[in-house]
Amino acid sequence: MRPVPVLSGKETVTELGMRPEHLAIATESGADLIGEIELIERLGAETYAYIRVPGQPSDLTVRLPGHTPYGPGNRVGLMVDWTRAKWFDGSGRVL
Repeated sequence: MRPVPVLSGKETVTELGMRPEHLAIATESGADLIGEIELIERLGAETYAYIRVPGQPSDLTVRLPGHTPYGPGNRVGLMVDWTRAKWFDGSGRVL
């Protein structure tokens, strides 16, 4: 797992927001985060995986293709598109 890259001007970040489409399943060796799938929600053309990452206050949601081999209990790595992440300060203001 790699450390979260803190971008210049984002040093006061207290919360980080990511949309499901800005996360991707990856191998653990190259992952930004590692977690376990808690729930799979199959919606036809797309599937949502809800992933418990240790140390995070809530599950992360990842959008996957409609047919995916993953299921509850699978341990997965996650890659984050850091260019799409939303950085917030303690007052909830976007940085």
